[in-house]
Amino acid sequence: MEPGHGHLHTDRTGPVRSVAISASGTRIASASHDMTVRIRDATGQRTLALARAEAGLLSCAWGASDELAVGGKRGLYFFTLLT
Repeated sequence: MEPGHGHLHTDRTGPVRSVAISASGTRIASASHDMTVRIRDATGQRTLALARAEAGLLSCAWGASDELAVGGKRGLYFFTLLT
């Protein structure tokens, strides 16, 4: 392992490309090369939502109102988690 690079262990089948923490600090989103975006509670114990795209995902970022933007090989996706 190179200095400054760690490994994130998940239940993914491909590498995680991006991780983002919501402005409220209660949710963590991860975008993966396995074409999925997962939203978990901040403790990491519970998956709140899972969405699949048609190609690998490269980045994710939370907006101020807890909307999630996810960028991938086939476009940009926007999500709002309904609770």
